[in-house]
Amino acid sequence: MAREITGHSDNDCEIFWKPSTLAQRDKIFKYIAENSLEGLAESIIQRCLDADGKRMFAQTHKKELMTRQDPDVLVKIVSAMNEDEGATIEEARKNSD
Repeated sequence: MAREITGHSDNDCEIFWKPSTLAQRDKIFKYIAENSLEGLAESIIQRCLDADGKRMFAQTHKKELMTRQDPDVLVKIVSAMNEDEGATIEEARKNSD
């Protein structure tokens, strides 16, 4: 699946992703269970792919994602990925209680 994610015109890019695996969900839901927004960064690290199917981000990018990137753009990306899976971060949080 692919979507063009737009935030700021000079930073627009095309992001690809596949449905998440159980291992990816396990890493992400640990943050959601703690009500930590770090789960958004983890979702992006785990799932964002380039056109060749390679990960766009590594764990070393987490600090930058958490401190230097527009949170609204990160939410937009994760929301688009979750729409394709039929669940939102908010629904996942409710289900983890």
